Parts: sequence; structure tokens; C-alpha cells
Amino acid sequence: MSSRLCIKHERYLILIVCIGMFLSTLDTGIMNVALPSLTKLFHSNIKTMMWTISFYTLTLVSFILLFGKIGDKLGRIRIFIWGVFVLGVASILCAISINEYCLIAFRGLQGIGASMIQANSAAILSSHIKRENQTKAFGFLGISLGMGPIIGPSVASVLLNYYDWPILFLVNLPFVVFIIFIGCFFLNMYKEKSTIIDVNYKSNCFFTLSMIFIILFIILVTTWYSFIFLFVGLCSLYAFIKNEKLSNDKLIDFKVFKSKTLKILLGGIFILGGTMSLGFIIPPFYVEHNLHMNKIIVGLVNLSSPLGMVITSRLSSRLDNIFKTTHLLISGLLLMAISYLIIGIFQFEISIMNLTIWLFIFGLGCGVYLPINTRNLLKAVHTSQQSTAGSMQRLVQNIGIIFYSTLSSIVIENINSLNKTITYSILWIFASITLFIIFAITFKFRRRL
Repeated sequence: MSSRLCIKHERYLILIVCIGMFLSTLDTGIMNVALPSLTKLFHSNIKTMMWTISFYTLTLVSFILLFGKIGDKLGRIRIFIWGVFVLGVASILCAISINEYCLIAFRGLQGIGASMIQANSAAILSSHIKRENQTKAFGFLGISLGMGPIIGPSVASVLLNYYDWPILFLVNLPFVVFIIFIGCFFLNMYKEKSTIIDVNYKSNCFFTLSMIFIILFIILVTTWYSFIFLFVGLCSLYAFIKNEKLSNDKLIDFKVFKSKTLKILLGGIFILGGTMSLGFIIPPFYVEHNLHMNKIIVGLVNLSSPLGMVITSRLSSRLDNIFKTTHLLISGLLLMAISYLIIGIFQFEISIMNLTIWLFIFGLGCGVYLPINTRNLLKAVHTSQQSTAGSMQRLVQNIGIIFYSTLSSIVIENINSLNKTITYSILWIFASITLFIIFAITFKFRRRL
């Protein structure tokens, strides 16, 4: 699939892919704000309602690799459009939910639609956008991915002030209609090649079960029974790997993992996803509880990192023409690591202005690193496997987000004997150390990237 589009068509394709990616992350941010209202409305409890977020993540991570494989076989634009359609239908069903259990189930369906979108987005851009424009396109994709969780809470707060809760899900529909309309144009204009798909149901079941139980272990790690989930998850993962080795049509081609390039890039995206999530979690606690400022200030602080991403992503194609790829990867990681280290060291006396500046610098580094990581990762595999590689990237990034988010929540909630500011400082420095580690690894093997 090497067909390339004219500039005008490229812009429309980038637009619908980015909107689709944005929608796949928007509802999670919206749900965070809506939880108290929905808990009261359904006469439920916060523990049960939290599954509206967790089940979405579970289904997204569990099915993303499968839909990457299907996208490689049946057509990436086709699966992307179907994903947007499923997300739209699920949004309607969420809006008409009669109880919390229906809402949780339909959120799971939304997660399946999101997995179809996220699995194929990067590969669509890699397949149909000219090489010289790909870095910029991946930059916009990274921005759309990061903006959903940030804009979601603000959108939810405004909508809940004027409308009933179903509007939180119905707001997706105009975007869904627009994407499907434009997407069908591209589907008709460019006939993607499709091949007969032989689905290994046993292998897919084992992989899905492994992801479900491993993520349940991460989410419920503080409970005594969480290790039962870990045991079942690891057994399922072992069965999946064993079954894949005997399969002719593999869900994952393990040969690609012999490449150090792929391992380093996936390790980088795991740490990037996790450290980005910390940058969204800690500032609201610090700004509200320690500095006693309102939610508007919290929102402005949280926008500083995406703003930095926007600036460097806009310049990414120019930077790519001036500097070597490895220099950009290393520089991006170094900017991110230094910014978090400084925030961690000076957490006790950092002003709101300085916090915003250093989060902005983190965003600059992220905007440099993410597009290059995505492009190089897709280049590391054959074109027929790019959706699978893209879905693997999103899978690893989501697991990073879940791991770091769970870790930060446990630390913030359970280390009551320490001053909260010390807790935040520890988390910032921990994130910085992990960034320095992947920086050192990337620097060591820079000639292979």
C-alpha cells in the first residue's frame, strides 16, 4: 500500500484520522468529571462507577492488536471507519442507559470501537501520506491523542451546567457523521487491497484473556486477590505465545522483536505514555490541594504540556530535515527527563508559573520524540504489518498509562505519613529516572535507530 494523495486530500485524511483518535480518548476525560453526577443519578457507588472507565480501557487494550491485524488484511481505512461507526453506536447506547451496568457494558463497546480506530490510525498516515509530510502528520496525531483527556473534563463541566448527562455521549455524533462521510470518500477513491483473513480464534482468546487479567492485576494490585489475576494472565499469555508458534497466520510475528530498534522504540513509548499520564494526574492535586487554586488554573496548567506538543509537532517536519532522526529522539527524551527532574527537585517551592513552564518544556520534548518514534517504528516493519505495529505501539502506550496512573494513585492515596509534597516530588523524580534510562539506552544504540 504505497499510494500517495495530493496535498488537499492529505489534509482531509490527516484531519479525520486525528479527529477519530481525539474521540477515542475524549470520553475518558469526560467520564472523570461525570462520575459523581452519574453515581448519584444511578444510586450507585464510586467503586462500581469506576468500571465505566476501567472496562473501556480493558476492551481497548484487549482488542487493539486483533484489529491491527485485521486492518492489515482487510484495509486500514475500512476498519478505521467501522471503528468510528461502532464508537458512534455505543455513544447512543450509553446515552440511553437505564442503569450503571448497561452504561458499563456500552462503555466496553466504545472501547472496542476505539481499539479499531487506534490500531489503524498511524498505519493509515504511513500508507497514504507522502514521506516528507509524515513527521508532521504523526505530530498532529500525537497532539490529538494527548488533547482528549485534557479537553474532556472542561467539555464535561460546561455541558453538565446546561444539559442532562446524555449530552456527554451524544456530543460525539456530529464528529462521527463527519468522519464517516469523508472516510467513505477515501474508501471509494482508493481501493485498499484485502486478503482472505484466517482468524486464529484460540490465539486471540488467549491474548484477550491475558490482557484482561494482567490489567485487572495492575488496577487491583492493592487487594490480596490481585495475584490470582496475575497468575491467570501470565498463564494465558504463555498459552498465547505457545499457540502462536504453531499458527500459520500469527497475530504477532515474534521475529520482528529480534530487532533492537523495535524494542527500544516500544520501551520509549511505554515510558512516554506513563510519564505523560503523571503530568496530567499530579498537577490537579498539587494546584488545588497545596496551592488552593481553582479548577480554571488547573485547566490552564494542564494545557501547558499539550501546547508545547503543538509547537514542536508543527515544526517536526522542518526539524527532521535539519537534524538526524537519532538526535531528535535523544533531544526529546532529554528535554522531558530534565523538566520532570527539576519539577521534582524544586517541588517544595515551585511556583505555578515555573510549574507551567517546565510542563510546557516537557511538552516540547514530547512533540519532538513522539512523531519520530511513530514513524521509525512503522519503518522497522514491512508495510503489510504496519497496522499491527501501530496497534502494538498503542497497546504498549496504554499499558504504560495504566501502570504509571495506578502507581501514582496508590502512592498519593496510601502514603499518608509523608507530606503530600514529598510524595509528588518522589513521583516526578521516579518518572524522570525512567526517562533518563530510556535516554541512555537510546543514546547507546543510536546508530541502529
